[in-house]
Amino acid sequence: MNYFEYHIGDYAAATAHLSWDEDTAYQRLMRVYYRTEKPIPQGQEHRLTCCSTATQRKAVDTVLAEFFTLEADGCYHQKRCDEEIAQFHDKQTKAKRSADARWSAAKTQSEGNAFAMRSHVKTDANALRTQ
Repeated sequence: MNYFEYHIGDYAAATAHLSWDEDTAYQRLMRVYYRTEKPIPQGQEHRLTCCSTATQRKAVDTVLAEFFTLEADGCYHQKRCDEEIAQFHDKQTKAKRSADARWSAAKTQSEGNAFAMRSHVKTDANALRTQ
């Protein structure tokens, strides 16, 4: 995903207690999650968030423990991220189906019909033949 809705009020209400490092860690974790459209693999959380100090690694661990769930697939899942990604995929699928149907209908209508596509010429070719 190149875009995700950022609900400032929801985020602020849920994270007001976080330290600066924890808030940064959470932002980075969410950006990775949305960019890859996948949960955070266990063991890669520090590398993916570009942690370089013990304080930063602790912040990532704190945020993961509070806002993410380690599931059987070995990845940290975040409920809101999963919901937003699912909605994105659903919308994408519906848009593709709609476009496919539109193009399929246009193709069906134009097959065998010389006048299906508009001409740039204002005269009718059949009318010219009768002259």
